[in-house]
Amino acid sequence: MHDAKGHRSCEKASCTVRRYGLVRKLINRGIQNAEVIQAFRVIPRHLFVATPFQSQAYDDVPLPIGYDQTISQPYIVALICERLLSNSTARVNVLEIGAGCGYQTALLSQLYDRVVSVERIGPFVNTARERLASLKIENVVLHHADGSEGIQGDETFCAVVLSAAPLAIDSRLLAMLRPEGCLIAPVGPPNNQTLKLIICKNGEVREESQGSVRFVPIVRGTIN
Repeated sequence: MHDAKGHRSCEKASCTVRRYGLVRKLINRGIQNAEVIQAFRVIPRHLFVATPFQSQAYDDVPLPIGYDQTISQPYIVALICERLLSNSTARVNVLEIGAGCGYQTALLSQLYDRVVSVERIGPFVNTARERLASLKIENVVLHHADGSEGIQGDETFCAVVLSAAPLAIDSRLLAMLRPEGCLIAPVGPPNNQTLKLIICKNGEVREESQGSVRFVPIVRGTIN
C-alpha cells in the first residue's frame, strides 16, 4: 500500500475542498470503511479527468475519458472497494481488468500491497502510468493487453475487479482467485447490468448481487 500524501502538484485549495465534499457525499450514501474513505481523501480525482470536465471532477457522476470509455461514478468505485475489502481475507494483491484513466487503480494502490492492472487501450496505459508516477505510486504493475480472460502467468489474487461488463463471468478469471478470494464485476447487457460479487470461502463459491449498475461493455482486443 502506497502513501500518496506527499504528491506535489498544482492542486489548489478549492480542489481539496471539493474532494473532501465528495468524501462527505460518499459517507452520507453509506460508505463506512475507513481505509476506503481515506483513499478517496488522498487521491485527487481531477488529476484523472479530462480538461473539459474539470469542473465536474468531484461530482458523483461518471465522465467521458475518450474511446467511448468513462471514469466511473465515485460512489460505485467506493462501493466496489468496500466490498472487496470486506471479502478479501488478505491484501497481498489485486487484479484490475480495465485501468482506464487510472483513478480506480490509484485508489486500489492505497488498499492492497500490489496492484496488477490490465488495459487494452494503449494511450490509456501511457497516461495512467504518468499520473500514477506523478503521485509517486510504485506498487502498481500496468500491462497493455486484453484482460477479458485474465492474464498470463501463475499468479493468483486476493481479489479481482472488472471495470467493464461482460455478459457472463469468464471461468478463467475465477481461476485466478486465491482460495479465499473474491471477484466483483458488472455483468449483463447494456441497460440490464448487475454488480455481482463472487466470494470463495471454505471451499465454496457464492454469488451476491450488489444492485443495478451501468458500465461500458467489455471489449476484446487491443488498441495501440
